[in-house]
Amino acid sequence: MTNSYADGSSLPVAGDDPGFAERALDLLLSRDASLALCGLTLDGRIRRWHDSAERLLGHFASDVIGRRLDYLAPAEYRHQGVVTRTLFGASAAGHTQLDLPLIARAGARKTCRLDIRPQAEAEPGFAVLVQEIGAGCDAPSRARGPRNTRAAHRANLALIGGEPGWIGLGLEAEVRHVSPQAAQCLGVGDRDWVGRPLSDLLRPTEDEDWYRLLHRAVETDRPQQSLVIPATRQASDICWPATLVALYDEAGDALMGFTLALGDAKKSADRRTAPMTDVAQSPERAWFNAVVHDLREPLRRVRGYVEVLRRDEAPTLGAQANDYLARIDTAIARLQDNVGGVLRLARLDQAPFVPERVELEAVIDAVLDDLETLVHDHGARIDISALGAVSGDPVQLRLLFQNLIDNSIRYRRPDVPPRIAIMRLDGDSDDGMLRLRYTDNARGFERGDAELVRSQPDKVEGTGIGLDLCRRIARRHRGDLEIAETHGQGTTFIIKLARDTDSGATQSLETE
Repeated sequence: MTNSYADGSSLPVAGDDPGFAERALDLLLSRDASLALCGLTLDGRIRRWHDSAERLLGHFASDVIGRRLDYLAPAEYRHQGVVTRTLFGASAAGHTQLDLPLIARAGARKTCRLDIRPQAEAEPGFAVLVQEIGAGCDAPSRARGPRNTRAAHRANLALIGGEPGWIGLGLEAEVRHVSPQAAQCLGVGDRDWVGRPLSDLLRPTEDEDWYRLLHRAVETDRPQQSLVIPATRQASDICWPATLVALYDEAGDALMGFTLALGDAKKSADRRTAPMTDVAQSPERAWFNAVVHDLREPLRRVRGYVEVLRRDEAPTLGAQANDYLARIDTAIARLQDNVGGVLRLARLDQAPFVPERVELEAVIDAVLDDLETLVHDHGARIDISALGAVSGDPVQLRLLFQNLIDNSIRYRRPDVPPRIAIMRLDGDSDDGMLRLRYTDNARGFERGDAELVRSQPDKVEGTGIGLDLCRRIARRHRGDLEIAETHGQGTTFIIKLARDTDSGATQSLETE
């Protein structure tokens, strides 16, 4: 089946041709001379220059690939970081627009509207649809910012617990401030690196660049944790746990940069309590990661088709068809959760592990803040006793309790409000372990299912991947997670984690 057009051309419909979307886009771009397409990296560099972009602006791909998109804009836009700030806005909102003058090859200015959307590819970046709109646009206004940027960075530090040293970053990952403590940690002068790229000073130990962490901090609105080493040294040298936080102006509505907080230096032997090799990724693991990532796009497309049907055809479909659409939507959400769980399982053993003192009540408070809507909608009640502190990774522990609480609420018994209790078992063991009892009143498992959770967690609907992830996190903390009791009215887990034995006071916020 094909669609025919007035000029005699035809294009296969979506159901007959897997390349339909790409070919339809090419046809659209070839017919409308005011439209163009390009692709950007996370730091705003052009990595794809479609033929339509060459037609609209005249620049050849060989001239612009690898250059920042700012290169095609007037100087006042480059100096204000308009494009960079807009890209971070696209990461946060999932989509944004920007009116921007672009300079064509012949020197003429063309005022264009950029429609920018993040792309979840193996190499993340942005797809940009460029449309010439003809009318001029106002010159960029200077971004407002706090009068005392050092004070703003220190306010960020207060939010994440007061680390011993910090580095202030601009939007393009350039160093703006280096605190005396950070300069001492790194063995540099506090003014030597101002204006220079952070990547020349430090780099993350994992296979990702700084811009991935920057965009993730904006997209999730959460601090991002990593392990960093000097850019000129190997991974076997001293490293620092680091926390990256987005910096906003006093009104909280304009991104100004980032704060990078450095923890205490670690020797390579202290970097993790579970073994992790630094060898290159195996072909099997690379294939696995690629397959899991590729599953996400067809799921998004199917959900998009469901939304189109619901919006345009729902009145004519009837109650039964709408019920099927709702079931499809639920199944897609379940599949997406499974894909996310598989990715988390695959990445867990590669994540940096820097043990520190973690107050479990603070971790669970943060989880409940994230799950506030879910807790409220289901009328859930969570009772927490004094749990104490463990030695571990706060991010991974947060993931452990989030999975448990999320499962207990989502898989509740009908007409029974979820009830969850987390308590510390009496007495300190001689083996240095802290033991917690986690009890819920959800559906529980059949005896056979409970055995599957231990042996084949992927076979248990609604719980397997999450529980296996929780168990692996607990074991990475030298502990374990076990099902102590389960039946049709709830489940009791015993969680064992390495107890923190350091009674020293938490470090206070640095002073200058």
